Amino acid sequence: MNRNFRRALNLLLILPFLLAACTGTKVTPSVEPATPTSSPTLPPTDIPPTLIPTPSGPVPVGAITGMPKGSQDFPWWDDCVFYEIFTRSFFDSNGDGIGDFNGMLQKLDYLNDGDPSTNTDLGVTCLWLMPIFPSPSYHGYDVTDYYNVNPDYGTLDDLKKLVEEAQKRGIRVILDMPLNHSSSEHPWFKQAQDPSSP
Repeated sequence: MNRNFRRALNLLLILPFLLAACTGTKVTPSVEPATPTSSPTLPPTDIPPTLIPTPSGPVPVGAITGMPKGSQDFPWWDDCVFYEIFTRSFFDSNGDGIGDFNGMLQKLDYLNDGDPSTNTDLGVTCLWLMPIFPSPSYHGYDVTDYYNVNPDYGTLDDLKKLVEEAQKRGIRVILDMPLNHSSSEHPWFKQAQDPSSP
């Protein structure tokens, strides 16, 4: 028999025992394993993954004044109702056919008016903005400047106003930041084509 085939066969024979060890059930083999095996020691499975500490310890997340905290010692994002927005297609405030920050600002009360006694909003507690940076593409995932915003969407001041007003309503704002790649028009990309560039 081919060595890889034998390995796959042994894995198939051992698989019921591994599954049994995870679930605590007893398995009676119908076929004897080709090689003796011992029961693996697995970590306890009754601990929720969010409570297992990372090797470097918990990641500190600073509280925003006046913003709700997570319940039962969970991080704030565990309790959030996220609403992802592609700014370009959300709401156009100036009639140019492109959604913008001021359009989002106008719709904040629809997303969450900040009053828990009302039931006319969606109850959103975190806005997740898809890339809002300058980019030659409509989707914005090839960023040309990580320190600015797409002028189609407004200005940095418009974004700051949106964040301030969102936080007044108990809404956090997070950004989709594609840092693992940039636009071919980004200075970093252009400089990287020069072998002598640091």
